[in-house]
Amino acid sequence: MIPDYLRKELSVLFFIINKEQTTTIEISHELELTKRTVRETISTINTHFEEHQKIKNFIVINKSGSVQIQSTFELTALDSAYNLKLQLLKKNTLFNYSILLLTRTSLDQTEVTEELFISISYLNKLTHTLNKFFTTFNFTISVVKGQYSLTGNEMNIRLFSYLFLQDSFQDIEWPFNNISLESIRENVPEEILIDSHKRSNTKNRSLYILYAILQTRVQNQNYVVQPTNKLIQALFKMVKENLDIALIFQQDRLGFLEKKVKNTEIDYFNFLSRIFISDIIPKTDKINLGRIFAKENHPYCILSIDILKTSSVLVKDQTSEDDYCLFHYYITLFNTFYFLVGDTLDSFTSLFIPPLSYHSHVQNDYMSTIKAILASLTITENHKKFLSNLLYTLYTSEMTSEVMIYLQISKDFTASFFIENRLSNLFNSEQIMITDNYSLSDVVITDTLERTASNKKIFYLDSIDNENRWKELLFLIQNTYLDKQNTQKERIHL
Repeated sequence: MIPDYLRKELSVLFFIINKEQTTTIEISHELELTKRTVRETISTINTHFEEHQKIKNFIVINKSGSVQIQSTFELTALDSAYNLKLQLLKKNTLFNYSILLLTRTSLDQTEVTEELFISISYLNKLTHTLNKFFTTFNFTISVVKGQYSLTGNEMNIRLFSYLFLQDSFQDIEWPFNNISLESIRENVPEEILIDSHKRSNTKNRSLYILYAILQTRVQNQNYVVQPTNKLIQALFKMVKENLDIALIFQQDRLGFLEKKVKNTEIDYFNFLSRIFISDIIPKTDKINLGRIFAKENHPYCILSIDILKTSSVLVKDQTSEDDYCLFHYYITLFNTFYFLVGDTLDSFTSLFIPPLSYHSHVQNDYMSTIKAILASLTITENHKKFLSNLLYTLYTSEMTSEVMIYLQISKDFTASFFIENRLSNLFNSEQIMITDNYSLSDVVITDTLERTASNKKIFYLDSIDNENRWKELLFLIQNTYLDKQNTQKERIHL
């Protein structure tokens, strides 16, 4: 739906944004573009920043190929990038047509052509193009008596609307021209609003976008239908009984609904909220539901038990009971969601710009072990791919390393005491430790000559008051910690 040239430009922009410094060679390799294309794209990005935001030379590139954000714009780079993304998207007619369809229940042909400044023949062409794209999501643009509307799988229409609108607009603009943001805020249950001050503007805005989508679809009698799969129905029931957060339906905020329709809407809202707006679910409730999943005789819960049992070699012995419950929670919810949407999940992840990569680029023994474990427990390659990524995230979050630091300070007899205390206040003492055994050390902090050793990082600290060197030291320790974690991942075997 978004043209390739624009995806390419935005991919290059966000790749650079995520790096303190990069090179044309690295961008070329990671994004599979020629170095010439990379340079041309950076030039285009700079031109667009100047056109849309009056910013000159946003990205600096030198003759050697080094690339970075101009220092003047570093602090606001992310904000500028997302603003430019929306500005460029809004110049695309197909994008604007999609927004009209997603934010209105139905559109008159004349209304569409006038808002987009296009002819009927071009509208027909755009409709054909979008229908080819929407087919992947099992819905389509229906044209009846000159009225254009989205019909088909209602759950997918809502998920698509939420992901696409939230990713495109963030908290920059409100995408609904026919519904005010204020009216949506007024319709959000008080119990949800009470914690709004704890959430970021973007998270609150994503919640309002979701409620606006529900209002648009439900008030025009576009309802979700009960899953035909009885196992999914049973899982929905478990989720609702744990914590029912569908207050917008319980309080009839969207108008009166027949009991069967209302119950189905409540089931979907409770389940999907735990995936797409999970921040509103307290951690204790996630743990409690995970504990229920771990004891249930439901096939999806049993599958989670089998996955955790088979992959126990990857879970550290010190993992807490609460974390095990969270593992059950996330794995069971993910599998249920996959069984609900199938391989359409792949299409949903492609909606994001920049695209979600998860851990698709990871190729190490740890990931290979996970995939080998899941080979007999998953139903398709896509199922295995997404579940592998989930387990990789869950299990590596538990992974810890130890960085041993040796102090060789001779010029200031209180400096060792100061360094040790400061590091203990900045880091977890179980992971970052001071040792008096030089042979065990990973990092040596010294104020005098120390010969370079192949298995140690030597750091010269001329003065404990040198704050710039302290920043570099902290960065070195963090990098050493991550390097040791990556080494662990390379040495995992069944």
